[in-house]
Amino acid sequence: MKFRKFATAALTLGLMASSIGVAKADDISNNLDGTVDAAAETMALAVGGPNGSTTLRVVERISDGKNGCNLTGSTTLVVGVASSNTAVATVSPSSVTFTSCGTTQTLTVTAVGAGSSTISLSQTSNNTGGSFDLAPATFTVGVTAPDTTRPNLSTSHTANPAGWNSTSPVSVNVSANDTGSGLSSLTCTVDGLSAAVSPPFATGSSYSGLLSVTGAGTHNVACEAKDAAGNTANASNTPGAADTVRIDLTDPALAVAHTANGAGWNTSAPVTVSVTASDGGSG
Repeated sequence: MKFRKFATAALTLGLMASSIGVAKADDISNNLDGTVDAAAETMALAVGGPNGSTTLRVVERISDGKNGCNLTGSTTLVVGVASSNTAVATVSPSSVTFTSCGTTQTLTVTAVGAGSSTISLSQTSNNTGGSFDLAPATFTVGVTAPDTTRPNLSTSHTANPAGWNSTSPVSVNVSANDTGSGLSSLTCTVDGLSAAVSPPFATGSSYSGLLSVTGAGTHNVACEAKDAAGNTANASNTPGAADTVRIDLTDPALAVAHTANGAGWNTSAPVTVSVTASDGGSG
């Protein structure tokens, strides 16, 4: 009987020890995607472009010898943050402290040069009595070369061979694209006044739309496109960014006349007929 009780107690202790042994630590994870795992996420940056950022948080897991959240009372976890290749990307701050499972810390990543770098954490101090898995916080930074090329931009419309239109409004085609950092803005003017394009501009790699020019006369259309890196295409550096629309809505004036007797007849030939025409628009 005593042996059986001893064996049962030993089995119970063994199961408890086994349960503690397979329990997981709390995780430190980033928010680059919705999953918490050891697979490294990717942050894409460009040299000269905006910085990247991600937020680190504590994800509570099954007890690893300490019930509930490992960070309780006045306990702290301090971790170092480092970039594997500072010639590609740097990260700040270089150290963060967690004081509770509700603590979050924001990391800022700055692109330095084209290439790839891994941002990872290492434990500096931990007085919680529990353990933490830092692998889910690891991510890779992919940095592309600086974008120094301005967007492609063009404006055009249909006219007769002489370059005129006899109807109003005239639709001007506006198209822009940027294969580098992508389009960030597109604006147009007609005779110096802001003109709306349709559909409304939206950021992306390309845009195609129309603007409307109304009324008789010669109208100057000018557009400007910028990309996310700050490169600009406009009439001063891109000939296709400007267009001239000529609209003439008035028919020419025309008169035909000759001299005749009171009955409207001539008694000699040839008869001279005068023809006069004028046009104050397209000519």
